[in-house]
Amino acid sequence: MRIKQVFMALLFTALFQSAFGQAYFIYGRLYDASGNSGNANTENTFASVALFREGISGQIGRQNNGPDAAYPEKIYPAGHNNINTPAYCFTDVGSTDWLDTVNPPQKVRAVFQVMNGVNGWNGGTFVGTSLTEIEPADMPGSTTELNDVVLVEVEPPMIVSSDNGGVSIKWTGLAYRDVTGYGIYRHNETDGIVEKTADVPQSAGAEINYTDTGILPGKSYSYMVSVRFTWGGGGSVPADYETAVKSASSSSVLIPELSPTVTLTATQTVSYTVTETITPTMTITMTAEITATPTITVTAEAEKEDVLYENIIKERLIVFTNPVTENTIKIGFAADNDCVASIYLYNINGEAVQKFTLKAEKGANVEELALKELSPGLYLIRVTLNYTDRKITLPKRKFVIVK
Repeated sequence: MRIKQVFMALLFTALFQSAFGQAYFIYGRLYDASGNSGNANTENTFASVALFREGISGQIGRQNNGPDAAYPEKIYPAGHNNINTPAYCFTDVGSTDWLDTVNPPQKVRAVFQVMNGVNGWNGGTFVGTSLTEIEPADMPGSTTELNDVVLVEVEPPMIVSSDNGGVSIKWTGLAYRDVTGYGIYRHNETDGIVEKTADVPQSAGAEINYTDTGILPGKSYSYMVSVRFTWGGGGSVPADYETAVKSASSSSVLIPELSPTVTLTATQTVSYTVTETITPTMTITMTAEITATPTITVTAEAEKEDVLYENIIKERLIVFTNPVTENTIKIGFAADNDCVASIYLYNINGEAVQKFTLKAEKGANVEELALKELSPGLYLIRVTLNYTDRKITLPKRKFVIVK
């Protein structure tokens, strides 16, 4: 795997206002190898920054264009005002505690992220981090300048092998400071579902391997990885920060359907007759009769059933008959304990078109539901598990009715 290092031209300002109108600034400047600021068509387009002040609970500021976006309109590519404007962002952690005198000196950590598809950049995914000490003299009403950051590219994982038992992937750990590990994301391309499957520890510059066993026959899968940086700081601050951005996807792999194994069992019967003459001679006539009774043993069925129930537990809710061609639909869902399941079907307009209520047992449940006369089209199925002390709604799934 090729590890690519680039410098990003960035000026970002975090401005914090105290109750007395004082301002505290945090600056960060990064440049490419030529000293240029870059623009939206180059790899140094700025996408996201996350900040925290060590040791103070709640001292977190985020700027993301990802799922938990905060102030995305304040993330600017280079050259957005004029050709000399570097890429930068403006962020506010929402706390005046940043203006408190720091004694002893504390540190501020920044994690930078560059994401495919953001601000016109269609290249790879890049990440970087900076840890800078805040001196008491910096506060209040003064400035702190972050240490320069060199970004590294997060390259996609590679699929090593795949079968009904799982998909094995590998990638090379980033040779970069403060990386603690990686998040692995599985993309079920058949059903359009992306979900996190595991966290794995860092192994800088070495090959990292992972096998995903939570797969289903007949589905196509690809994989992405995120990066986890040292974060920490006590209080409500987590020990690691996982980047909102992920690598590009691996190649796609189709998991084959399970096939039955046929075993033929045959029995052979040998009969003989003895003819004795007057002379001291014995004639033996032997006739071999073979009766073959084929015994068909579908050895894959038991394995298939085990895989079925394991996947129901992992996926939580599975639609087996998709598309639906008759007035029945077969589903599987997992329950933590015995409960009552409420199953709702919705049309594409979000209208509930049918409801089922049934008893569910702890573990994997497989049910075949009788449908009303529903029009062809796309539908959603939602399952709510009603326990004695709580309710849990499983992830919704899509299915299509074709008639």
